[in-house]
Amino acid sequence: MSRIFAIILLFVCSPLSFAQNSDKVVRLVVGDWEPYTSSLNNPNYKIAEDLVIAAYQTQGYSVTIDYHPWSRAYRYVESGKYDGTFPWFKNDERQSLFIFSESLFTQKIVFFYHVDSNFDWQKSLDLNNYHIGATQAYEVTRLLQSQGVKVEVANEDQSNFIKLGKQRIDAYPAAVERGYYMMGTILSAIQINKIRIHPKPIMEKDMYTMFSKHDHERSARLSEALSLGIQQLIQSGKYQQIISVENQISVSDPSDL
Repeated sequence: MSRIFAIILLFVCSPLSFAQNSDKVVRLVVGDWEPYTSSLNNPNYKIAEDLVIAAYQTQGYSVTIDYHPWSRAYRYVESGKYDGTFPWFKNDERQSLFIFSESLFTQKIVFFYHVDSNFDWQKSLDLNNYHIGATQAYEVTRLLQSQGVKVEVANEDQSNFIKLGKQRIDAYPAAVERGYYMMGTILSAIQINKIRIHPKPIMEKDMYTMFSKHDHERSARLSEALSLGIQQLIQSGKYQQIISVENQISVSDPSDL
């Protein structure tokens, strides 16, 4: 009789146990944006992924990450198919559609420039003395254009760094980490030695995880857990280890791709 009772109890409790376990699994979706997120099997290309996973682990959560184009990831989270997506800038439209975490990290956008261009700038209009590359739909592209800067627009970072390596443009704006990654994967050592970073930042903006409003209560809970986890990583010193450019990025062999 006790055995029958135990079997019945197992079936009764299993759904509850499953629900409790699944509640501690965070389902996230990202696109490829090395070295922050990547579907490639290279740990150096997953800075933001490592940060989010480590933060959640401090709070007893496990994380699954799927990879889709960024536009699709955006829609999937908006519809509630996934809990969240990262890393994203804030803007008015996104804030109306998603719940935002506390800042994951601050991204600094600077100019990568060719040494033979004698590039320098202090104000926006100085940039019209040079051939400036830009990428379509990027926030920094819109910023420069709004300030009257003439830019040569391409569809992707890769095209611009190839142009920069061949000095077809004088300078190109990119996040520090992203720029290091792009140079290391598509340019030769000779080309890399001809490129410098200008010390004046164009913009510095925080980046966040965006959570679905489909289940507002769960998303608020996940956002709070992530924020607590980030704070714990900062206090332990692990945060800086994860996001350190020097630890994560080196000049890579293009065959890694």
